[in-house]
Amino acid sequence: MTSITCCSGTVDVGTPTGNEEIIAGHKAYVANPAQPTGNVLVIGTDVFGFTVQNPRLIADRFAAEGYLCVVPDLFKGTEPPADLMDTIFAMNSKDATFGQTVAGVFRMLWYFPPFLFRNNEHRGFEIIKSVIADLKETRRVNKWGGAIGIKLAQQSDIVDVVTTTHPGGSLQFPRDAELIVKPIYFALAEIDQRIKEAERNSIKQALAQKTFVSEVECFEGVQHGFAIRGSRNDEKVFAQREKALEHTIAFFKRVLG
Repeated sequence: MTSITCCSGTVDVGTPTGNEEIIAGHKAYVANPAQPTGNVLVIGTDVFGFTVQNPRLIADRFAAEGYLCVVPDLFKGTEPPADLMDTIFAMNSKDATFGQTVAGVFRMLWYFPPFLFRNNEHRGFEIIKSVIADLKETRRVNKWGGAIGIKLAQQSDIVDVVTTTHPGGSLQFPRDAELIVKPIYFALAEIDQRIKEAERNSIKQALAQKTFVSEVECFEGVQHGFAIRGSRNDEKVFAQREKALEHTIAFFKRVLG
């Protein structure tokens, strides 16, 4: 479920403009659009959860496009601190010192075993499913996220469309792609130990047999995690991150109108 590439990155700078609410008994960050389209997007976060600024600022970007965007709390305070991604980012740098490497390893061993013990993919799926069920009473719901998004896209009655960025978890390709029954967009990293070229090709081949809209895009020169934690200080990485978000929004508009 968790590896170094799942956790490296940077914390975004900015002030989220939404609010926290309780939905289906779970805390959630909610970004309200000024001009609603009538659609709702639900974001499934990475291991750093819903309090870190990155997913909240992304939710604000979706809201600016007219989508009510909801980021549920999947981990109930058990997620590692946000500054751990900076520690691991420094640890992975080619200029990392011995001290930075030791600090990174120590902090990972301190935080991740308890996190993995308390959390799993199924629990996150059930939380998002309950949030979606609550929202669907009055709104049309769609999903942006990783492995959980793909699992939701395998169900015919939960969401209308899914986009997923560099998914991990317990997914097995091509089987999990073959089970998808809803429109889906994959934004994949070229450098990803979880989904390499063979897996990318198998996803494309599986979806090519489907009748619904789908797209699989590989972003060159970036690693797993780029679309949510890619550094704004790295011009090439941030350009790919922005491109992935723009293409995600375009896919939602293509499917939803």
